[in-house]
Amino acid sequence: MKPFVMPVSHTADDFGLSDRDHNRQQAQRLLAGSHKVLHADDRVVLGISTQAALIEIFIYKKSEAALTYHLRCEIAELDQLGIAATQVAVWRRAAPGLIGGTSGIVHMLLDGFDAVVSAPSVTPAGQRFWIDRMAEAEDNGMTVGLAREDKLELFPKGEWLKQAAAWGEGEEFKDLRYFISKKPLGDQ
Repeated sequence: MKPFVMPVSHTADDFGLSDRDHNRQQAQRLLAGSHKVLHADDRVVLGISTQAALIEIFIYKKSEAALTYHLRCEIAELDQLGIAATQVAVWRRAAPGLIGGTSGIVHMLLDGFDAVVSAPSVTPAGQRFWIDRMAEAEDNGMTVGLAREDKLELFPKGEWLKQAAAWGEGEEFKDLRYFISKKPLGDQ
């Protein structure tokens, strides 16, 4: 049996989960609502909730009765990418005793969708998360790049890193998103 791996990443938007009371309310909402348990042990519950076009993946830490990880994304059909998990934003808090790693969550989304697209505003830690996931995806033969509005920017293998690393928090970057696609994409 494969051991459970704790996802680790950040986003600028903490979904209000840094507030203890709000965190517990959201945990109760997710646990009481329709969700599928992906993993459970004596410490945590890893679950996924799908409501209409919204997906939430969460880790509930039993000892704290609180969420320590929350991913939220919307499902959309995009002309060039197909059915995609879009506006992907992640919040996490340290969960002692669990091993780090985020590849599994992105690959889980890619199992069900043609592509995964980031939310537009990403912190430096969030940027590192996306660059790492894009490098893994490229190594696995997937297409990675940058999207601005309806235009995809593709680069020769390995070249996207120069562009991705230049992404900042200024106004000129506000509509820029990272993407990973299972589909081979030609020049756009």
